[in-house]
Amino acid sequence: MTTTEPIPTLDGRIIGQTERATFTAVQADIGSVTATLYGDLPAEDLQTAARILLTITARAHHHLDTP
Repeated sequence: MTTTEPIPTLDGRIIGQTERATFTAVQADIGSVTATLYGDLPAEDLQTAARILLTITARAHHHLDTP
């Protein structure tokens, strides 16, 4: 992400220059923690976990959408 690229929020607002530094710092910290937690796991294991979580999420959405 470049420093001039707009950063949208979940409610549709755009983060301004004042919030950009905080957003960038938080994003870097999240990346660091994620690398520590997942970095040494084999890619195959991560792909398997992703498939399982996607399946569970799809089932949950289906279950919640069914009266």
